[in-house]
Parts: sequence; structure tokens; C-alpha cells
Amino acid sequence: MRDGFHAIHGLTVPALLRRQALRYRYRLALSAPSCQGHRDRLAYGQLVERMHAMARGLYAQGLRRGERLVLLLPNTAAREGVLTALGCWQLGAVVVPLNRRASDDELAHALALVEPALVVAGSADDADRVRALHGAACRVLRLDLPAGHGDAWPEPEGAASGALPPDTAASPQELSCLLFTSGTTARSKAVMHTHRSQLHTGLAVGGALGLTDEDTYQGAWPLYTSSVLNLACMSAWVHGAGVVLEEDTLDNGGRLRLIASEATSVYHGVPAPLHFMIDEFARGGYDVGCVRRLGYGGAAMPVEVIDKFARLWPHADQVHIWGMTETGPAGTALPPWMLPRKAGAIGLPQAGCAIRVLAGDGEPAASGDAGPSGGSRLRDAPPGDV
Repeated sequence: MRDGFHAIHGLTVPALLRRQALRYRYRLALSAPSCQGHRDRLAYGQLVERMHAMARGLYAQGLRRGERLVLLLPNTAAREGVLTALGCWQLGAVVVPLNRRASDDELAHALALVEPALVVAGSADDADRVRALHGAACRVLRLDLPAGHGDAWPEPEGAASGALPPDTAASPQELSCLLFTSGTTARSKAVMHTHRSQLHTGLAVGGALGLTDEDTYQGAWPLYTSSVLNLACMSAWVHGAGVVLEEDTLDNGGRLRLIASEATSVYHGVPAPLHFMIDEFARGGYDVGCVRRLGYGGAAMPVEVIDKFARLWPHADQVHIWGMTETGPAGTALPPWMLPRKAGAIGLPQAGCAIRVLAGDGEPAASGDAGPSGGSRLRDAPPGDV
């Protein structure tokens, strides 16, 4: 793992992708659903070309280094969301994915906190909602407008080539992503991530999952959480793997068919949907022999579901990942040899992470004592709150 830390030292996300494109130019980097109704599959070389074109398009729309761009998109536009994020990072701008299903109060709070220079929305309704909550002058680019319209999202495919905008190269320590916390009883906070913390998250989580440059990594991750831009994309790209993002409209049968068509080797989800997925698989008619590993997190996985996957997918071992938005979401993991024996436990620290178990008074718990987790922290690039 020391070699992994050395490999990403001093890199930004765009610099990492350019390096990977030299090594894996024709290998799958991203498979994602588009708002246009198709699935786009991009090799590393193509992804870098789209990133550069996206940066030129966003620059032409007025986005500049250090400014913030909000994504208000469904997972059916995951392609457009990820490409927009890459364009932001190439420009040295900051991407902020928000939940379209948030209440008006929650969305207004997030927009006021972030103060975006641009918002990318998928429809007129979402654009009108943003302007109603944040002011009529708020600039919104829409995916559903025709090319040439002043407020159309700048489609990078087929865009004219050219030089990158001047003075846009970010440093690894610069802010790159604001991710709003979930599961809180107070107002959500925007966790600040840098290029360095994003790449270290990919190194830690991808390492815990055992990703390699031979893998295709798929999961049902919401675009507005840390799961897509940090966990999924960074884990895959740091390790030279391909990432497959799912539509939020996909049912369990469609999910299993996508595993087969993409030859997915590592699948990642949360316990409840995985329980439904294995029930659908048990009905028959699906080929998932390409899967070598199942990852899950977000909640404890019931032992009976672990056993059911082990029985029905004997070719796949299992890994449990724990983390928080604040940590990237790097944290801890239970490797295959700890499951199901230690199911529900917090597991071992991921690379670059440390863990403490605290007693009720906040002091370190003695060996054998029961106590809540003190959390994990990413040593190399600790994110903070706005």
C-alpha cells in the first residue's frame, strides 16, 4: 500500500486520469446512464478527452477556478453528472452534488451555504425551483435544452478540440468537492474535500475492496452522496478499474442483467437492496458468474443474507465497508476472512485511516469493554466542514 500512496502523491484527479490514460487508454473507465436514454461506455483515453472538452465548455459558460457548481441531477443523468464534475476539476472549480428530493428548506439552505456560480439541472422544473429558492439571477444550465441555446449544458462529445483554458491547473490541496452530510438531526453540513482527500479515499476504499486494474466495479450509488464521485469513481480510477453506475430507475432484474452485460467482477451495495436482489436472483435466469467479490456497507448485513449470498454466489467472497461522508467515506472494513463470524463489527482500519473505540465518557475503552466507535479519520487529508 505504500506504493499506492507514492503513486498518487502530488496528483489532482485530472492528473491521475491522464496518467491512467497513458497506461490503460483502451480499457473501460466509466459506464453510466445518460439523460439521452442510452448508456455511455468510455475508455480512459475517451474519458480524458471528454474531461478536457467539458472544461472548455464550462469555461465558455463563465465558470472559473475556485467557483462552485451545483449538480441537481437524477442518476439517469449520471454520465452528465460525472463529466460535469471532471470539467470542474480540470478548471480548478468545486462540484457540489445536491439531492433533488430534498425539501425546499433543505435545498435553499444548501444553495445559500454554497453560493454557486452555476447550477446544472435536468429539467425546466428543477431550474425554476432553484431560481425560486435562490433568486431569479441564479445561472442554471439545463440538460434538456438544444445545443446552441445560451443556457444549454455544454455537451462534450463531438465538441471542437482546442487548448485548455489558461490558469486552471489546481493543486492537490485545493478544494474540489462539497458533499452534504446525511443522517444528521441538525442542518446538513457541507464537508470539504480536496483532490488529495478524494484520491486517498479511492486508495483506501478501493484497497479494502481489493480492486485491481482487471476489475469492473458496479453499484447502486446515489449521485448526490459521497458514493459516486468519491467512493465509486475514485476507488475504480485510482486502481485502474472501470466503474459502472446504475440508473435510479433500475429494478433488481435489470441490475442483475447489467452485471452480466458489463462482466462486473466487484458489486457493491447496501444491505436492504442487496437482500431484494438476491431474492430476485433466486428466481432464476441470471448469470453472475463474473462476480468475484461482493461489497456492502451503510448498515450491518444480517448473517442470514451473508449466508444466502455465500450459498447462491459461491464464486464471490464478501467485504463489509464502513465510513462517513466526513472521511471520504474511507474508514474501516471487514475482509472476507472476518465474515460472517464478525458480522456487524466495525472491522479493521483501511489504509491511511486510524480508529479508536471510546467509552461513554469519551475516554479510550479498555480491552474487552463495550463502547461506541470513535470514528475514523483520513490521516493524509482530513476534510473539514464549511
